[in-house]
Amino acid sequence: MKIKIIGLLIILTAAVGVYAKNEIQQAQVIPNGFVVNSSGLADDCMSLFINPAGLSRLDRINFLVSTGHSLDLNFAGISGTLPYVGGMGIGIFRLTTALGTTKEGLVIGWGKEILDSLAVGLNFRTAAPTVFGMNYNILFDVGLIIYPNSTWGAFFAGSWIANRLHISAVLQNIGKHTGDDLDEEMNLRLGLSYNIKEIWTKVFFEKNLISTSDFFTLGFEFSPKPLEWITLRFAYDVNWERDDFKIGLSLNGLDFSLDGGYSVNRNDYQVSVTGFFESSKKDIAGEVYDEGMGLYKEALAYDKNNDDSAYFSYKTALTKFKLALFYDPENEKADYQRNIVEDVLDGYLSKFIKKAEIAEKGKDYIKALNYYYQASLIENTAEIDARVKDLSTNKTVSQYIDDKTQSAEKNFKKGDLIAAKKDYQDIYVAKPYDKSIDGKIKDLENLLRDKAKIYYDKAYDYYKSKNYKSCIDYLNKALVSYPEFQDAKELKSAANSLYQTAENLKNAYAMYKQGNTMGALAAVNKVLNYNKNNSDAQELQEKIIDSLRADIKANLDKGIVYYNDKKYDKAIAELNKVLVVDKNNSVALDYKNRAESKLEALKKLGGM
Repeated sequence: MKIKIIGLLIILTAAVGVYAKNEIQQAQVIPNGFVVNSSGLADDCMSLFINPAGLSRLDRINFLVSTGHSLDLNFAGISGTLPYVGGMGIGIFRLTTALGTTKEGLVIGWGKEILDSLAVGLNFRTAAPTVFGMNYNILFDVGLIIYPNSTWGAFFAGSWIANRLHISAVLQNIGKHTGDDLDEEMNLRLGLSYNIKEIWTKVFFEKNLISTSDFFTLGFEFSPKPLEWITLRFAYDVNWERDDFKIGLSLNGLDFSLDGGYSVNRNDYQVSVTGFFESSKKDIAGEVYDEGMGLYKEALAYDKNNDDSAYFSYKTALTKFKLALFYDPENEKADYQRNIVEDVLDGYLSKFIKKAEIAEKGKDYIKALNYYYQASLIENTAEIDARVKDLSTNKTVSQYIDDKTQSAEKNFKKGDLIAAKKDYQDIYVAKPYDKSIDGKIKDLENLLRDKAKIYYDKAYDYYKSKNYKSCIDYLNKALVSYPEFQDAKELKSAANSLYQTAENLKNAYAMYKQGNTMGALAAVNKVLNYNKNNSDAQELQEKIIDSLRADIKANLDKGIVYYNDKKYDKAIAELNKVLVVDKNNSVALDYKNRAESKLEALKKLGGM
């Protein structure tokens, strides 16, 4: 076996040449990779030139611009993560070769984590006198990074090794070569890196097996946790030209980093600026997890009422928990909830079959068909598949579908899109395997969304002109067409508040003119409770208070007269007017307390 492996390496070496030219690799393009030339620690745009598998580690969308000294080197690139797809990066570069010619290129890369302990990556790159020159080098890199952890067994679950050791391999520059001074020859590189978390240091060793442009590199990266804004790098680089020491420094901000690398023996340097956008993977995972929990709680509520909608909420919640784990594989809460929901969904197979059998016995063939179909999505056995096919041709089901189809077409022609959508949803229950029906429902939903946006625009015009009643009417129409229209919900909430304010103020003015000062005061206080700075309400409140203050003696006298006439309700109403403007008026307080006591006694007598 050993002889075969050695023979294979000899053939591979002979095929690609011992003195391979790798000017792009030698330049390293980006300061971080210029110093930490490790295929196991590659991340962000640096991965495009070292190991595309490193793109799987992208935490946030980032845009990087880099320049170098000795090779007139320039690079600009952007990288980010797509859900389930993995990390993606694209960039353009330009450098001057040892012979003084210009070499430019476009590079596109992809990297993704798989099997919980492995990342794979692929990139495409050109190298020509112009960026889009396709008649020279058209090259591919294939890379992988292995990081042993608990999925490998108990030994690798130890804290000293789990997700600390990274073993990497990259086959670079596979593809078309020109054979001239612009050439980039094939290269095979292996790497080993280890994260010593206790002292915030990552050490690495990198070895090229085919190319002689770099024999090996040894170095470390130091990121002290107490000083998160700084990262230091060092490498000892041995190659066919001469040995070299490289040092690097990064200044890290929340949304940017400034990076530099310096080659001591070559007196060469590189610098870059990186901007970070959007949320981090952990933040996104947290948001997606919260969405999943919302759906999970919704499913529990449906389950409590024995509502079959629970299944779909559980299913969507599971998708959210899996997405959270895609962004953050170490999110323990998402992993825990995923396992719970998977167990719940496993139980739905027998539940759907049982409900289908009951429905079939009760001759509710449409419901039976739907339950059998939902069961088939979980596990499509021969028996379930047979029931789905039999019920699909049932006369009752066929007639129901025909009737609903005619109704849907009729409603669509009339322009009643909501009714047409409801008809197609009913058809989809009886014909859940027909994706064309689902397509029609989605088309109608899009039309209803467009209609809702038209209603929303009209409502917004009314809102700006302070016609809140008409605004709310149109927003109601928008939400009937598109119930999840968040902008319409928010505008309706604002319009409702302003409408209620306007109505309360209007009522306050009307009651004040009618002489109902206490009613007017209550209405105006509602307005001020919502918006204490409403100038119209403040002005009216002052008028009401002034009026009550001017009538304080008359209101007190009326209250006493009503009390003496045993009209205690009216006495309390008049005395309250006094107490609004003079809360410590002892006479009013005394008569009010006496009137309330008399009323309480009369109520007890009435009860007896």
